[in-house]
Amino acid sequence: MRTHSLGDTLLVNEFGNFSGPCAGMVRDLVRATLKPDHKYVEVDLKNSRFVDSEGLSALISLHKTVVQRDGAVRIRNASPMVRDLFQLTHLDTLFEFVPAA
Repeated sequence: MRTHSLGDTLLVNEFGNFSGPCAGMVRDLVRATLKPDHKYVEVDLKNSRFVDSEGLSALISLHKTVVQRDGAVRIRNASPMVRDLFQLTHLDTLFEFVPAA
């Protein structure tokens, strides 16, 4: 997994399914890597076939962190099945979905 700073955005990518220990590691990496000028966190789910409850919890935790900066968590490259999960849990209203860059 990797992070990239893109101005006011921290992009995290290159990880597998956003579940279990991986989700916690992504959350911890993002928190450790966030700089004061990062307002947004983009989580690239290109390699994630599914997201479980630990993945959703990690995203909510990151949301709580960046909302204090008047920022947001953005989801990139979510599969249709993952998008359905966000809609089913009504978390699609909490996170912004962005197209691949």
